[in-house]
Amino acid sequence: MIKQALTSALTSLPLPPEILTVLIAMLPVLEIRAAIPVGHGILGLSWFSAFAWSYFGSLIPGLVILYATEPVLGFCNQRSRTCQRVIGRALEHTRRHFAQQHEKFGHLLVLVITAIPFPGFGIWSGALAAAVFGVEKRQALKLMLVGNVIASLVVLLVSMGVVKAAAFL
Repeated sequence: MIKQALTSALTSLPLPPEILTVLIAMLPVLEIRAAIPVGHGILGLSWFSAFAWSYFGSLIPGLVILYATEPVLGFCNQRSRTCQRVIGRALEHTRRHFAQQHEKFGHLLVLVITAIPFPGFGIWSGALAAAVFGVEKRQALKLMLVGNVIASLVVLLVSMGVVKAAAFL
């Protein structure tokens, strides 16, 4: 019943399945975890197309986050002391909270966070981790690209039934 409602809702939109798959992959929490199975199972794309369009779509917000976080934080910090205090505390808390993992994995933490295909992880979180820990953008981009391929392949394999997964995936 849910699949039928979702199918009719998505197919009634005046957009090609490729664009719908990209848009689903851009959404936080859903990302590739939903875009690949929806792209193939509901929108009728081939596995390869669902994989490719989902991968591409999930990169868009990751790149925006990676390249916009510093300028936005800098702008906010210049304009408001309250913002500067709040953001400063949040960043410091995050750095302290994940310091042990960062020490253990170094900048590979960005790859690990990006590669885990569970809610709370993924390219959004990987890009934020890169910004918080000051990973050089070129290196962060490489780590995010590789991590996103790993996550996409895991989701693809689970979706194809090659790997048995928990019902919530």
